Amino acid sequence: MKSMEHLKCWRGVVVTMLVLLHGLGWSTDGCVDQEREALLQLKLFFYYLNWPESSNSSDCCEWERVVCNATTGRVTKLSLVDAAWDEMSWYLNASYFLPFEQLTSLDLSGNYILGCVENQGFEILWLRLRKLEILDLSWNNFDDSIISSLSGFSSLNSLYLSVNGMGRTLNSNGLESLWRLSNLELLDLSYNQFNNSMMSSLRGLSSLKVLYLGWNQLSGIIDMEDLINLANLNTLEMIGNEITGFRSFKGDLEFLDLTRNRFNNNVFASLNGLSRLKFLNLSQNQLTGSIHLKELACLRNLEELQLNGNKIEEIVGPQDKTTLNKLKVLGLAYLQPNGKGVVLKSLGGLSTLKKIDLRENILNETNAFQDLFNLSRLEELFLDHSSLHKDFLRGHVGSSTSLKVLHLSSCGLKGTLPDRGWCDLKNLEDLNLSDNELEGALPPCMANLSSIHILDLSHNQLTGNIASTPIPNFKSIESLSLGYNHFQVSLKPFANHSSLKTFQANDGNELIDQAASHPWTPKFQLEVLKLSNCITKNSNASFLNFLYHQFNLRYLDLSSSKFGGAFPSWLFDNNTRLQQIYLMDNSFLGPFQLPSHPNLKVYVIDISHNKLGVRFSSNISFVFPNLVLLNISKNSFQGTIPPNLGDIKSLEFLDLSNNQLSGEIKDQFSNTPLQLIRLSNNNFSGFIPNLFDPVSLSFLLLDGNNFVGELSDLSSLMGLVSLDISRNSLSGRVP
Repeated sequence: MKSMEHLKCWRGVVVTMLVLLHGLGWSTDGCVDQEREALLQLKLFFYYLNWPESSNSSDCCEWERVVCNATTGRVTKLSLVDAAWDEMSWYLNASYFLPFEQLTSLDLSGNYILGCVENQGFEILWLRLRKLEILDLSWNNFDDSIISSLSGFSSLNSLYLSVNGMGRTLNSNGLESLWRLSNLELLDLSYNQFNNSMMSSLRGLSSLKVLYLGWNQLSGIIDMEDLINLANLNTLEMIGNEITGFRSFKGDLEFLDLTRNRFNNNVFASLNGLSRLKFLNLSQNQLTGSIHLKELACLRNLEELQLNGNKIEEIVGPQDKTTLNKLKVLGLAYLQPNGKGVVLKSLGGLSTLKKIDLRENILNETNAFQDLFNLSRLEELFLDHSSLHKDFLRGHVGSSTSLKVLHLSSCGLKGTLPDRGWCDLKNLEDLNLSDNELEGALPPCMANLSSIHILDLSHNQLTGNIASTPIPNFKSIESLSLGYNHFQVSLKPFANHSSLKTFQANDGNELIDQAASHPWTPKFQLEVLKLSNCITKNSNASFLNFLYHQFNLRYLDLSSSKFGGAFPSWLFDNNTRLQQIYLMDNSFLGPFQLPSHPNLKVYVIDISHNKLGVRFSSNISFVFPNLVLLNISKNSFQGTIPPNLGDIKSLEFLDLSNNQLSGEIKDQFSNTPLQLIRLSNNNFSGFIPNLFDPVSLSFLLLDGNNFVGELSDLSSLMGLVSLDISRNSLSGRVP
């Protein structure tokens, strides 16, 4: 009996729910009818939305930029970023958002909105959008008048107002209307024109945790007393202002970014009241001369300090190990002490340091790193583009056995790699020696680097057969970059390296085909393979056999390496995550056969300068709907351009030149944002239409065809940079 009563009870609940949902216009397709209609109304103003043209029974919850509640079908998130006409300023009618009562996130950024239609501003949404938590109005043209209309969204948690025209007319209490937002935790006012007077109007934002004030017109000494009331504030970003100092700066901040201001060495004293600070960035200011880190002794919780891009001549560490004893990251990149070398002193006291960035410095003194290499916890050292002592690799670096990451790209290292010193870094996982002048063979001692995961030796003059070097013994290697050297390369020595994901041996290396006599099956699944512009002695037809076993490729470049044989169409079938494929300037034969199923990831295909032929496939827009670049030039394709090529809404670069294509150009390109159309040297005929994107098109190259008639008016093509219509049969006047 009880079970029957429960059944009747649940049946009543279900009926009640269905009645309520029907009253809301809920459809069995999962989308509320009223909200579907409202979305289609929005499409009139947001041109770049790829939504249906008219009302139908499709589920709007499946439309791009729309997120719905899985149970009710109500829209909860709506992203209309960069969806309006480019650079066409306009006024928004906020009433179009009234139906979206369950909306928690609304992104209207990047739409050139000037403001709201009179009496149709955001205030009319206060009573309906009670669940709105995130509102992004950045990258528009709103002025100060918009601020008060946002004060009634009681649930608002994050408000983004960056890159607008705010601050020009704001008085000292201009932001006080936002004090009503009792749940506001993040406020972004960056890239506006706020000045010092706005600081006092922030004091009532009691729940605020994150505040972005970068790239405004704050200047001179800033009185921070009003921010003391913001007890929850832990992140403050003031990048790109003209601030020279602070007064009364206290609080519980944990993150402070002061990059690109006008602070001098006196700034350290003004920060003593921030004892909980964990991150401090003073990069690109006016710090000069000698910097003594003991001046930051009050910042007992500091974990990261960035001083990059100042004119510091000397960095002096603390004398005791209790000062900055939580510091893990130190940024000292591109210091500019008037062409002099940077002096590092007593950095051995920073016993907790794990990462130091010294890129783009002059560090050629023999003792420049002595203290650093004694730091037992140092794991990451970045020296790219720095001037180092010629014996750096041979010297003390070998004593820093805790190092896991060492980057020495473009450091002017010359000659052969030494057989001692750097080879003692047995814990090294990431080594970058690219863009130097290293030459000769790799030393046997390199075998000690058995923990290597990432190795970049590109852009040198190194030689030798990779199979005979220690590299194939690095069983944990994930990424290997050998490009722009003179190695002899084969992938077969890495057949058992199951972690290998990136292999680049392009430009100048010689490919050795070891597969012809001894077929092999790799255990690795590559994501990136780059073998372009390699030296070869034959067609390398069998070199690519291992690719039959690859199913995870994202990027493939085999261009200009004399690969031949039948076109490897199976690459698309096997690698459904493939994004970019470059096979140009080879000798591939036969038809360009498309896979049977759509590949949504592919956005670049360049198969130019091969020996491919037959007809241009008519279903290319179905198979590759997200193409950005398609280049099939310098082949032997025949037939006409398929009408549905224009269905690829993302296509920007199209090169069909130097084939045997024919037919008329009608409306194939009318709906695509093409920047380049190159149809040169084919057999196209008929009239040249004026059905191109008037904003995007920059290059229209139609030379060497059989076009006839008068040239239509192309004045609407506002972005046109280059037009070539030579070697046709056109007549009349040039408009």
